[in-house]
Amino acid sequence: MNVSFVKILEDPNSLKLELPLSFVYKHWGRPWPRIHLKILHECGKSWTVTMKTLESIPALADGWAAVVKGFQLPKDSLLVFKSILHDVFELSFFIDGVCNQSYFTYQRYTQLGLTVCIFISFCTLLI
Repeated sequence: MNVSFVKILEDPNSLKLELPLSFVYKHWGRPWPRIHLKILHECGKSWTVTMKTLESIPALADGWAAVVKGFQLPKDSLLVFKSILHDVFELSFFIDGVCNQSYFTYQRYTQLGLTVCIFISFCTLLI
């Protein structure tokens, strides 16, 4: 079964991307060793990144900045990671306001500890 998770890129200048604990527990269990992962994109590009524990939180670290720079991802990009193999992930991303790509918005309810994301993908048919 493919496991996926969604993240919002809050800081494109950060050298790390924190991973959801529920995803990491389900996919790798505990404790979290340093794991080298491959990230693939449908355009044919691929990167090797390292998942490691930073301040007790699992994160994509070494190599993550190259992924963000390679696609010039802006703040608040919606990132969708889909597990293909145990150590290989397919990355899709959506940028708000890009024509023919997507629209999304999200609201954070910090007191409840949740984020609600509304996502709409547009398809253009050429006849």
